[in-house]
Amino acid sequence: MTTADFLWQPPLDWRTSTLLGELCAHMGASSFEALLEISLREPQRYWSAVMTHLQFQWRTLPRQYVDLTQGPAFARWFPGGRLNWVDNVLAHAYGPRATQAAIVTETEDGRISTTSYASLAKEVLHMACRLRTLGIAAGDRVGIMMTMGAHAAASLIALSAIGAIAVPLFTGFGPDAAGARLKLADAGLLLASRRYQRRGRIIDLKPTLDALQEQMAGLRIVIHDDGAENPSTIVDLSSRPTEPLSAF
Repeated sequence: MTTADFLWQPPLDWRTSTLLGELCAHMGASSFEALLEISLREPQRYWSAVMTHLQFQWRTLPRQYVDLTQGPAFARWFPGGRLNWVDNVLAHAYGPRATQAAIVTETEDGRISTTSYASLAKEVLHMACRLRTLGIAAGDRVGIMMTMGAHAAASLIALSAIGAIAVPLFTGFGPDAAGARLKLADAGLLLASRRYQRRGRIIDLKPTLDALQEQMAGLRIVIHDDGAENPSTIVDLSSRPTEPLSAF
């Protein structure tokens, strides 16, 4: 295949302004092929530059980029390194990308909303703080039965931030299907939407949640209601910390 076979190519200034283009310039590579050659010839230098350029947020730096002592089929990438992926998401909230869109949500009825990195970080920090007041810690299992959107994403990120394990549940599940999964995971808390829209109809989740609590007497449920004046009808989520969150 030659360049004549391409239907379209991005302009040179577009290519050089991408993260890949910037990495090529940083490493002195004139093209992607040259960058690939560097990665094969000097992998340690290449991966070090990638981690620096992409601003990996390591808690503990890895000893090397890969450990092949057990053979290539059992490669251990970045041995000794420790990170929480949430740090890499929230890092954008405190820099030049703070006002850029992190999440764009479109509802079934066509409403579009945008959540910036800064707003997402505030939502994550506020949710993680309240989860901690409920006693949720690293290793705990928490169900998420929420409509897709910014609040669901923030809840998932908040759970990861404190090291908890999310148990995703389809909002269309009945109480038996949801309860079976929560019991298998030994989940003690459920984050749920109050209602959701499907094919033009508003579906009320309250009967399902009531039935779940009858099945699991010890289950605590936090309900988020986008249409309510106070969206969290079981737990007060009004306070919002401003300091960065430490996941572990």
